[in-house]
Amino acid sequence: MLMPKSWYCPHSPELPMRLSKSALLSEGKKTEAKQQIDKLESHYRTFCDELVKTEAGRAAAKAVVDEHFEFLNIILRISFNEALNKDILAQGELLSTKLFSAYMEETGVKAVLLPALEFMSIDEFEEPDIPASK
Repeated sequence: MLMPKSWYCPHSPELPMRLSKSALLSEGKKTEAKQQIDKLESHYRTFCDELVKTEAGRAAAKAVVDEHFEFLNIILRISFNEALNKDILAQGELLSTKLFSAYMEETGVKAVLLPALEFMSIDEFEEPDIPASK
């Protein structure tokens, strides 16, 4: 199955912007972080319009983007800490996985969204604990 060309975009702003959001928040630069969040949200909304074409697919993709960017905007009102940093970094992976699932559903491919948190464990260093995972 061929994925939309934009799915493979090597110039996606996700990683650099994701890292800069965390850095900006850790430095207390909430206005700049908000600008980065808004820019990334705009990118994802455009991407979703290219990714899914049906009304149901667009509604599903919009709900995913709404959920994750609402979370990022809520974080702007909370004092930054290392636990929040990890939550921020996880948003890109969670968002991409859910959008991929919406795309698969729209194209009729049978797929199940299986969040890693439901079957993986972490060790004392907060790294994946492969032997302990289900």
